[in-house]
Amino acid sequence: MSEDGDRLIWIAGGVLLVGLAGLWATGTLAALLGGGWDPLPVAELPATAARLLSHLGDPSAAWPAGRRRAMPGAGAFWLCAVVVAAAMTLLALGA
Repeated sequence: MSEDGDRLIWIAGGVLLVGLAGLWATGTLAALLGGGWDPLPVAELPATAARLLSHLGDPSAAWPAGRRRAMPGAGAFWLCAVVVAAAMTLLALGA
């Protein structure tokens, strides 16, 4: 594989990891606001991320059944996503 191909794989992997970390942080913050501490296990992140794509209007439906009760409504979830994205951006920029 070429250097460019290797670089592309590393970039794609990094983007995936950052995205999953953001989803974990968003879900954890949202659960704190919605009903208590209920972090999603790392092993469940990929499946939850995939389900979230088809449940954008009701993000709690993307979470595993036993964890949905801790999730707030869509507005609060997406507000948490904005807060997490802003914090991750500030960290990336070194602010």
